[in-house]
Amino acid sequence: MTEYGERFQSIRFAMTAEFDVLEAQRASVATVEDGKELLDRAVAIRTELQDSLTDLDPPEALADFHGDLVEQLGRILAAQKTWAVRAETAGSLDELQGSSEALAYWELDAQMVPLCLELQSKLDATAEREIFAEVPWLPGEMKEVVSLVVGC
Repeated sequence: MTEYGERFQSIRFAMTAEFDVLEAQRASVATVEDGKELLDRAVAIRTELQDSLTDLDPPEALADFHGDLVEQLGRILAAQKTWAVRAETAGSLDELQGSSEALAYWELDAQMVPLCLELQSKLDATAEREIFAEVPWLPGEMKEVVSLVVGC
């Protein structure tokens, strides 16, 4: 679980930094072309995130949840790709931002918060195991503590 947590954290930090740059650039988007460029970059980052998380080997205790997370990220990525395609035909930035494709993306993206909070809760629950860290007869996975901030 520790290795999973560390790799997850590493992926999260890298992607958060890239998304923070895009968020800062979002304020300066003035044209549909700028919006398309930003969306294309966001799709590339999210594709990298999806691939990285898909390659992670979750511990058994988180396998179902990890699968749900990867599946939801896949839906978000598909919606974001559709939104990027919409940018090719949008007549204005307002049209692009108010499009059904944009709304579908934002709705799916908002659904990540509960999943993210659930993962954080599962990982935080491992902190209770710290009291068993020095008990030699317990298997390692029963006393393993994962200190990870998911960043919802």
